[in-house]
Amino acid sequence: MYMKIKIWVLTAIFVFFAFVGSGIYTLSNYKKELLLNTRFEQLISLREALGMHINTYQKQTKNILRSISLSSNTSTALKQLSPAFQALQDIENIQNLDTVLTDEYQERYLNNLHRNIPNAAPGKHTQAYLPTQKQGKIAQYNQIIKQGLIINKQSYDILHDQFHPHFKQIQKIHDFYDLFLIDPQGNIIYSVEKEFDYGTNLLTGPYKKSGLAEVFRKSTQTKKNELSFATFLPYEPSLNIPAAFLAMPIYIDKQYYGSIAIQLPIEPINQIMTFHGKANQSGLGESGEAYIIGNDFTMRNDSRFLNDINHPLVQKLQTTIGIQHVKTPGVIAGLKGEKNQQIFLDYRGISVLSAYTSYQLFGEPSVLLVEIDKQEVFNYIDAVVNRMILAMIIVMLILSSIVLFFFKNLIIYPLNKLNDTLKTEVNEQKKQVVINSSLLNEYKKAVDMSAIVSKADIKGNITYVNEAFCNISGYSRKELIGSNHRIINNPKVPKTLFKDLWQTISAKKTWKGIICNKRKDGTEYYVSSTIVPILSVNGDLKEYISIRTDVTEIFNQQQQIMMHTTDSLTKLPNRQKFIELLSQSKTPLLAIFNIDRFSEINDYYGYAIGDEVIISFATMLSEHVNEGITVFRLSGDEFVLLAKDNFPENKFAAQCKKILSLLDKKIFTVNDNELTVSATVGVASESRNAYINAGMALRVAKESHQQFLFYNSHVDLQKRNEENLRWTKKIKQAIANDKITLFIQPIVDRCTKKIDKYECLMRLIDEDGSEISPFFFLDIAKNARLYSQLSEIIINKSFDYFSNRTESFSINLTIEDILNKDTTKLLKQKLSNESIAKRVIFEIVESEGIENYTDVSDFIREMKYLGCAIAIDDFGTGYSNFEYLMKLDPNFIKIDGSMIKNIAHDETVFRVTTLIHEFSQSIGTKTIAEFVSDKVIAEKVKEIGIDYMQGYLLGKPEKAI
Repeated sequence: MYMKIKIWVLTAIFVFFAFVGSGIYTLSNYKKELLLNTRFEQLISLREALGMHINTYQKQTKNILRSISLSSNTSTALKQLSPAFQALQDIENIQNLDTVLTDEYQERYLNNLHRNIPNAAPGKHTQAYLPTQKQGKIAQYNQIIKQGLIINKQSYDILHDQFHPHFKQIQKIHDFYDLFLIDPQGNIIYSVEKEFDYGTNLLTGPYKKSGLAEVFRKSTQTKKNELSFATFLPYEPSLNIPAAFLAMPIYIDKQYYGSIAIQLPIEPINQIMTFHGKANQSGLGESGEAYIIGNDFTMRNDSRFLNDINHPLVQKLQTTIGIQHVKTPGVIAGLKGEKNQQIFLDYRGISVLSAYTSYQLFGEPSVLLVEIDKQEVFNYIDAVVNRMILAMIIVMLILSSIVLFFFKNLIIYPLNKLNDTLKTEVNEQKKQVVINSSLLNEYKKAVDMSAIVSKADIKGNITYVNEAFCNISGYSRKELIGSNHRIINNPKVPKTLFKDLWQTISAKKTWKGIICNKRKDGTEYYVSSTIVPILSVNGDLKEYISIRTDVTEIFNQQQQIMMHTTDSLTKLPNRQKFIELLSQSKTPLLAIFNIDRFSEINDYYGYAIGDEVIISFATMLSEHVNEGITVFRLSGDEFVLLAKDNFPENKFAAQCKKILSLLDKKIFTVNDNELTVSATVGVASESRNAYINAGMALRVAKESHQQFLFYNSHVDLQKRNEENLRWTKKIKQAIANDKITLFIQPIVDRCTKKIDKYECLMRLIDEDGSEISPFFFLDIAKNARLYSQLSEIIINKSFDYFSNRTESFSINLTIEDILNKDTTKLLKQKLSNESIAKRVIFEIVESEGIENYTDVSDFIREMKYLGCAIAIDDFGTGYSNFEYLMKLDPNFIKIDGSMIKNIAHDETVFRVTTLIHEFSQSIGTKTIAEFVSDKVIAEKVKEIGIDYMQGYLLGKPEKAI
């Protein structure tokens, strides 16, 4: 019986411990799986929070650079420093400038340059590092070696001292590593830090293959406010420490003046990725880290374990950026656009839990990873299981000496203790989850404070909105929660956008874009949206989170910019847009359409009918052009068709002829008036002068009464083009050599016979000393875009010459001058001197005023307000519109010379001239007779009573000395 009891007891003990051991094993595995899921959820949450935080940093950096690029200080600095840089001279007469710079380079730069960094440029001899231009060498000598402490400062040095504190303050506030101003030729004309890239040329100089050169070249091809990025690569001027760059172009009145660039600091991204040094408290423990990998498989921020990495360059430079190579399964998958979490060996060869996702760092395809060592995750639970096994052994020893009476209690007690221990561990993990959730809530608060945030279930029903969402939408939180996101949809947004959005996020991918939403009161607002799918541990869709930034103001600015490139009457792209697209075309093919005798429609039917004809004509062109052809309205009755690159010439010519044929058959009905309209077309292709050539073809077609003329098929046109190119070269040389000269011709008072005023005239002094009238080159100058320079030269010389005289003087202006903001700005500056302003007369050709009445009227009103007088030139040959004349209210009317020279022998001309003079008297306007070349004409002018006379009889144009 005793043996049976012993066997029974031993059997019971064996069964008991088998049961307990199995339970411990099962519970430990369950615990590990639970902990694994919990840790992965934490890593996913941290990954999403970091992604949003880095996105916020990117947007802030872009907005900061955009604000700096739009600042008047920046554009003024670039505009003034660029010519001053080119004018730099060796004022200290340094005989061996290259030697001085070479010694400085060797001591401060090349001896410290890290050459064995991956992807670094190969070493060169010292001379090859110097700027390629003398101006760059002088700038480096003055600002790097002499540090601006030069005795005889040049214009550039004075301007540098003026702008440097401003840009230095910007660099300090935003913690940029450096800030650069680069002119259109690629010269770094300013930098804050004055490293040895300063003064070099990014297109031809020693750093033409650097990241800074790359981002500059990109910026020259972008539009205003567009950002360019060059990724982290070794940068020689910074001793080959990896550097990344951002740049934006600077435009002043649509003209590109250069670019502004910044060298990105490393620390902000490091701070974000290390949770500002609090990785432990953020849920990453002792072994966790977050980092970004670029598409070259190297790091974009410093490793948390930088000091433990056994890499000589990492230790020497104390950075892993661009050096530490990482090609783990998570990086490979992330660069393919995937988002997931798994366990694999990291770059240190350590097994880690990793949550990774594809990411865009300033437009560069990258991967964002958040990882923690697998060993750290399981160490604690393994220790708990080991303690349980030890306890089990001790219990077995005790139980073997205890009678069966205590058997039942000994089974229950260990199990209860085990259960309590597991509960304690679970509670400890829950506590950690609460801590991590608290941290995530802090990130959520940060995002809520800086963005418009909402969450929605997989059906699009809103489950959360922040205060910013309520404020911008006009709805209360109560109205929004439970509603579908369609509550803020704008009906005008294409359905295809929302279709693309849902297809993207339903595929578990992030969607980004700009959406026009509608507030509760019906008004519109624009948001830049990022919608991120949130997945469960199993990879199933749980919900969507949307982070938006209000870009209404920026969008409205872009709309304003679009308005500047759109013709207000026809809604077609205008001249500015045409010039922009033409400059981007590699194989330009275009046609200029000009409505025949359009001025007669305006004269007979009025401008309202004329405008309707223009609109109908524009509609017809738009409806009958093939895909790949854009229609522009340049001015008045001139339209242009521009084909995309590599468009077939024969197909384009056939298109133009088809439109002419349709036009011959079409009747335009406007306000019960039936009108037929014809047009003349000039076509050109395959040349950077395509527009000039097409214009030439158009003029020749009109002269020869042809409807259609292709420049390439007309030999005379090519000869004329060669002549135009010769004249263009001659004009450019004259501008460069100060051969555009001011001539003056006297205007005599009929009553006093004294010279009362002078007309300022332009002459080009040729190489042989001959004086050439603008008649021979002005149209060519306009086509070659040199006209505004000629105007500025004559305006400056006229004001300078008459500043020390007492007579009045008149300056001829065209509609190009009136519409040119730089020219009108120059005139206003000159007229700020009241003593000169009251002696200035601006002569405007009558026909140009008629065609651009509003612009001319506004200009005249402003100039009169500043104290000067207005004369209408060449009156009597154009429209001779007296109603228009009364509206403009000029001070003088200059009767055209073609009438004055016939006044003595043509009675009709005499009567018309008398009528013009009498009408002028009735509205209080003085008259001036041009081309008074002999005494007979002068007597007729006196007989009519014209107030002033001008012509060879009274004085020829003479050079102003």
